[in-house]
Amino acid sequence: MEVAAERFTRAATEIILDPKYQPILAILKGARNGFVYGVRVRAPHALVMAILFKSGTWQSKLNFIYKATKLHALNLARFVTLYKTSLLAIKVSNGGKERPSDTFFAGLLSGWYVFGERNAINEQNSPNPVGTKQMQSLPKTALRTSSSLKQRFRGRSGHETQGFAFLPDERQLLLEVLPDPPQARLKISPPAMQSFV
Repeated sequence: MEVAAERFTRAATEIILDPKYQPILAILKGARNGFVYGVRVRAPHALVMAILFKSGTWQSKLNFIYKATKLHALNLARFVTLYKTSLLAIKVSNGGKERPSDTFFAGLLSGWYVFGERNAINEQNSPNPVGTKQMQSLPKTALRTSSSLKQRFRGRSGHETQGFAFLPDERQLLLEVLPDPPQARLKISPPAMQSFV
């Protein structure tokens, strides 16, 4: 029995140390790490949310915690697996060369496939990193955009400003660029509050 265990350990060590298996082992390690991270993040969060906001028996609360943790952990494991597999497939199709855009397309495909399903966990995870980064970059992007895309309008204060109007769910997201002192600020308002000139 010990001889078989030693042979298995030696064979496993050779496979792990062989460079030709590194991409596949990286996929497996990523999936494992995604699962572990999902459990470590979601379980305490779901526990607190269940205690504070869930009504019902302890069994229903524990069931909620289990389901939320399982979904989050499996989604992260699926995302990492698909992401790393996509990166590997793109790299192999390019003759072993990596391009800067490979990570973008692999992440786009993986995120769409894994987080595209509408459920509470995905809706909580997906918009946060993406939406936060977009909102942070909006003033910089708007200030650098050519003047042909800018619209002139009067803000509520009566000062002429430049900015963009976006219409998500019938509200306006406005970027005001104030010349004196130079500053930019974002405002979310109902559609009727701003008059365009």
